[in-house]
Amino acid sequence: TTVIQTAAEARDVEKAQFWFKSLQDHGLRPDTACVGALICAHGSVGDVQSALKCLRILKGKYDFVIYAQMVRAYANARSLRDKPATWLDSSDKPPKRLRTRAWDPASHTTSSRVDGAEFWLMELKAQGFRPDLGIYNSVLQACAETVVGSRGEYWIKCMKNEGIRPDALSFQHLIISHSRKRYKKRIEALVREGLRSVKKDRQLVFSAG
Repeated sequence: TTVIQTAAEARDVEKAQFWFKSLQDHGLRPDTACVGALICAHGSVGDVQSALKCLRILKGKYDFVIYAQMVRAYANARSLRDKPATWLDSSDKPPKRLRTRAWDPASHTTSSRVDGAEFWLMELKAQGFRPDLGIYNSVLQACAETVVGSRGEYWIKCMKNEGIRPDALSFQHLIISHSRKRYKKRIEALVREGLRSVKKDRQLVFSAG
């Protein structure tokens, strides 16, 4: 497991797969940590389909790390379409298909990065786990790179409601998602809020132009 984790951290998918197969060839059964490490490797390069195949080994028994790695996989999946499904819920919350478990992840490989990242975040919550800053930032990354500012605003609000303080990266993702549509006033407000939140954190360097 340690060797596979090391390969995953280096984003060396080929090496991670080699050691995973070696483990299986020796008749050893991969545990959750081992499978999670392989999903991490696939997720680091946004290979959603391979990550989903790994899930079948676990037969629905996922821990916090597995959910987190799936959020990351979708956030990095640049091969998926950018435009997410429209939220039709007037209460400005994710639609019921995200709030329930009636959604089949195996058939979701051709959907958008944002939809996938949001789904696994909601699944993580549904199982009683508490998202951390890194998971929220992965979702915000997907929103930023697909220019979905309103969705990013929703997740920032969720973070605050759960007592998680957005960091410089959180605000940077949100600012980027708005900048492509030239929402100058909102961007300026976010920069001010971000600077107040992170205080002397100089990571927040962004031009609204």
